[in-house]
Amino acid sequence: MPYPADTSLFFEYIRFDFVTSGAFSYNQAHPPSAYLSIMIKLLSLAILFSLIYFMLKRYRNTVDQPPPPPSVSEDMVQCAHCHIHLPKNESIKEGSLHYCSEAHRQQHQR
Repeated sequence: MPYPADTSLFFEYIRFDFVTSGAFSYNQAHPPSAYLSIMIKLLSLAILFSLIYFMLKRYRNTVDQPPPPPSVSEDMVQCAHCHIHLPKNESIKEGSLHYCSEAHRQQHQR
């Protein structure tokens, strides 16, 4: 009994023939070991290409990122009036005292 040309390779090798014998018949022209070796080669190539792809993608992501900016630490001072801490360059200095605002400087002088 002829089978259509679009059947898979596996079904060309093992067919169940109900009409003639009622049992499995094997196509000796295409043994399963040949298909197995082809499938193993294709699978290993697919794995190899996917590994190379993901390794290159990871490498590209690490190369494209700029280095983090260096952290700049600033000296902190305490307001003489309210005792809040603020950066030294934002404080108002009078003598050895630092203030967070002009109003606190004036209030502390009274």
